[in-house]
Amino acid sequence: MVLILFLLILLLLLVSYAFFIYYKVNENDIFPDEIYYVKTKDGWQIRLCRYTKDEKGIPILFVHGFGSNQNNFTRPHRFSMVDYLKNKNHDCWTMEMRYCKSSIPPYNKCHEDATIDDVLVYDLPAVINFILQKTGHNSLYWIGHSLGGMLLYAYLVHFGNDGKIMAGTTLGAPLGFRNVKPNISPVLVSKVKKRLSFYIFLLKLIVPFLKTFKINNPFFPVNPKNIHRALSSWDLCKMVEPPSGNMLETLANWYINNNWEMLNGELKPMENIEMINIPLQLFFAQSDPFVNIQTAYDFFDKLPNPSKEMFLLGRAQGFQHDYNHCDLAFGECCEKEVFEPINLWINKVSSLSTEEKTP
Repeated sequence: MVLILFLLILLLLLVSYAFFIYYKVNENDIFPDEIYYVKTKDGWQIRLCRYTKDEKGIPILFVHGFGSNQNNFTRPHRFSMVDYLKNKNHDCWTMEMRYCKSSIPPYNKCHEDATIDDVLVYDLPAVINFILQKTGHNSLYWIGHSLGGMLLYAYLVHFGNDGKIMAGTTLGAPLGFRNVKPNISPVLVSKVKKRLSFYIFLLKLIVPFLKTFKINNPFFPVNPKNIHRALSSWDLCKMVEPPSGNMLETLANWYINNNWEMLNGELKPMENIEMINIPLQLFFAQSDPFVNIQTAYDFFDKLPNPSKEMFLLGRAQGFQHDYNHCDLAFGECCEKEVFEPINLWINKVSSLSTEEKTP
């Protein structure tokens, strides 16, 4: 009888904890100055948030990574990358891809229908054109983490250098996963795909314990010792959002086969590096499981634009920690080691752009 009572109490506690996590991660506590819903050519409405102190500043588009959302850049509140750059008088815009719950699908579609190709072909052009029209600028600056950086490369190769992207910064953007040894199987991907939202929720349940006890794990590539002091467990949970099964399968195929192709094989960004011809700033993490460091150096050397710089964030290079894939956006010393270099780079390339336009 005592054992049964104990098990019932334990079950009640677990259920209560699960409801608490669900409530916390679904709180709509964002703090933008403006919110817009941008309609794409195929009928989706994409949420776009603006954070600005000076509307005349260079517009910056933040594109989050796979399985994430705008919280990737806006947490912890008041100490995030967006907060830092906003306080430097930059005009910051965060979009959320169509798989995110903030987007509104057309009547005959759902979030599970989202694909990476659709984000490239529909979401990004709609968002970019909206920002340029709203601000009156001819071009914007792009900051992309992980998949958000890959999409910058894909955009430049697919649409060409149309002048709308002035320059960019990528954080931990995989280079087609070249020379990376995959640690997952197609069978596992197939099984996870069917109940992806459930597994993501399970991950959110254990995130507070991973953070509290600084536990490394293969499912959330973060250096637990390199987390900003103000970043809470709830912030980490809010950053994680289940992508569509289609997107999971596509990205997993790239990862497993080391073969980054889009648009039914017509778009191969890593075979057209010469078209990635804008000023670029690249950040890579020493402990990133998705990027081979030598491949990163080779990619950097092949970039055609001479205005470029690269950082490898690790203790051997003089940084506070060996960064991992995700903490490039919210590491303990990111203000000094990531955010300020981005600020300086934006100021530099925007000045160069102004000089080139001056007769």
